[in-house]
Amino acid sequence: MQRLMVFSEKAARFANAYGTNTTVCVILTHLYTATVETWMSC
Repeated sequence: MQRLMVFSEKAARFANAYGTNTTVCVILTHLYTATVETWMSC
């Protein structure tokens, strides 16, 4: 839970710096990459 809070804080700062749309794209790309890597390693 703590890690999620830290991630949310970083995401909020990133959104302020780069804009919301860019942040959403980056997060989705990161999640997609993590999912694919997890799936490939199985």
